[in-house]
Amino acid sequence: MSLMDRIKAQAKADKKRIVLPEGAEERTVKAAAILLKEGICDVILLGDEEKIAAYGEDLTGATIINPKKADCLQEYADTLYELRKAKGMTPEKALATMQDETFFGTMMMKKNAADGMVSSLDLGAQVQAWSPVRSTPPRTPCARRCRSSRPSPA
Repeated sequence: MSLMDRIKAQAKADKKRIVLPEGAEERTVKAAAILLKEGICDVILLGDEEKIAAYGEDLTGATIINPKKADCLQEYADTLYELRKAKGMTPEKALATMQDETFFGTMMMKKNAADGMVSSLDLGAQVQAWSPVRSTPPRTPCARRCRSSRPSPA
């Protein structure tokens, strides 16, 4: 039995509810269909139901939730507001934030509506956003010490 077969068998034996926040993306929908077909986990896809259905995959058994229309949207927004109000979160901003699939999926885990989440990262946007941070010289003695303690390339 290969390593992947052992991992799949373990997942099937202890089935979890996994949320996939990029539900409107083709590769996510295809992956969800495979997970359901093989019985690896219970799938929760987040996104617009019509866009998800347009890919034509068999998603029998999947739960599809559009965060913008979800019954629990206000409850999740209230929870986010309570958790973050000391940091400046407003009820309006919490409601807008919870309409994002990734935040919604994270709150699903917080509220025990899902056991885990699998999400991707758009590295193009992230790398561009972090490039000014990486190029900023250290300003504190600790940062200089940490940077200078790195081994030099050989």
